[in-house]
Formats: sequence, structure tokens, C-alpha cells
Amino acid sequence: MNPRWLQEAVAACKEPYSPSFPRVMNRVWVLRVVHVERIPRITPEKVKIWLSKLGFRVDHSYFDRHMHGCMAVGRGFGFIFCDSTDEAHVQNFTVAHELGHFVLEYLLPRERAQLALGESALQVFDKGREPSAGDALYSILAGVPLQQESVMERSDEGEIERGTIDEAEYRADRVAFELLAPAKYVLPRVKGLPRDEAVALLETQFGLPRLKARAYAHLMLGSEHQGFCIRKYLGEEDDE
Repeated sequence: MNPRWLQEAVAACKEPYSPSFPRVMNRVWVLRVVHVERIPRITPEKVKIWLSKLGFRVDHSYFDRHMHGCMAVGRGFGFIFCDSTDEAHVQNFTVAHELGHFVLEYLLPRERAQLALGESALQVFDKGREPSAGDALYSILAGVPLQQESVMERSDEGEIERGTIDEAEYRADRVAFELLAPAKYVLPRVKGLPRDEAVALLETQFGLPRLKARAYAHLMLGSEHQGFCIRKYLGEEDDE
């Protein structure tokens, strides 16, 4: 079965359980609290300007690079931005990927903070006030973070330089894969297929972009020099 964190994230999305593919990311329940904005040739600066017009203060300053998408949060809501010049299936994956960030790094941690520390914790989590010494202590004792870590930092060449960001991107991709191409539907169709045919199936039947289809095929099938590795994909007992 899928690791616990992935099950929780997909359950939080409350996606419609339909075997019809490819799926379009406009019917997922959690999008009721997430606004999707499509901007041509999106960059961090364009996102910052868009948010500032709504009265949101953006404290971070990032290298102004082209992105397929990004996510911003506040007051229990989220904003997903994607490049309107990308092809439709790329935009669809971007929305699913950023939704993964929203659920994993904001929605679920925010709910845990509220449950463990009470309503006052939400003021800190949503940056309505600075955490007190007591907040910080209770946060440590409960093992519940009160601050969201940014995952947008990149080098001047656009490369990921921190392992925590690389892990966050991997997990957001995993959520996107499970929303758009659930393993229970994909695995029976790709088992035993040559690698190229599995990638083509993920593109044509499930609508994944080519690079993401290759990554998902590798995740499920393992190295091209190995056999089918369903146990490696589903048997992640130590991955909590």
C-alpha cells in the first residue's frame, strides 16, 4: 500500500473516485479553498505583484526565474499559480503538483497545529502574530511546526540546493501522480510492459507530461535493468 503520508494527503484532497481518465484538476474538493490563477510566463516577481494587489505581504525575495507554477497560502486558503502558456496537460499536472504542496506543507500541518495547540496556534501559523516563547515550547513538545518552510529557493541557475526542498518536490509529485494516475489503476496496466510502452501509456491514457511519465514509470518499474518492482513502490513500511 502507499505510504501513510501519501494516503493522508490524497484523502485530504477528497478527489472524485472515478476510473475515467485522463483526470482534469477542476473537480477536486480541496480546490474549494484554493484559487487557481493562470499567468503567462510566470515568475516569482509576477506572483509577488499579483498577491500584493490583494493585500498579501510577500516577505521572501527569490531569483526571478521562469516557473511552471508555484503556491502561496494564507488564512486557511491557498493560491496556485501556473503558466498559462504551457500545454493543457502540463498545466493540469502543475495544478496537481502545487496542490500536493498545499496539502502536505500547509493544510495538514495547520490542522495538526490547531488540534495539538488550539486556535491560537493558527494566528502564528497564518503569520497573524509572531510565536511567543510558550508557542515555541509547545510546538517542540508536541512535534508540530508552527511555520511553513519555503520550497521556492533555487540557485541562480534554477537548481535545487537543499535536500529538504528536493524531498518536498518529490512528495508533491507523488501526490500529483496519485491524483492523476492512481497506482491501483496504473499498476495492472503497466506490469510487464517495456519501459517505452509504459511511458506512452501514462502519457496517452493518464495525461502525464513526458518527463513526469518517465519519472512515474521509473518509480513503479524501477531501473530499466531490473524487473517489475511493485514491492519497492508499494512496500514503503519505513516511509512515514
